[in-house]
Amino acid sequence: MEQAQIKGMPTLQEMAELEKICEAPVMQLLKKNNDFGAVDLVELMMSNSRSSYTREDIEQAANLIEQCLKWVPKDRVSAANALCHSFFR
Repeated sequence: MEQAQIKGMPTLQEMAELEKICEAPVMQLLKKNNDFGAVDLVELMMSNSRSSYTREDIEQAANLIEQCLKWVPKDRVSAANALCHSFFR
């Protein structure tokens, strides 16, 4: 459940969507998890970065990561749209 440690637990609406597509054991495991709360990816990446990326670059990267880590698969960014993300411009 590494995603839960980054994004926090799914919302009630996301849980309802996940129940439609996930098997019962997966949902039971997810419901038993503790909510770690969402991590501020920008701050995490800034504190661990030794690169020449600017804060704006890191904010764009964090935004792309968040779009890739949506709980509900249909809500995730597509590969084609990810490649058009401002991080890659």
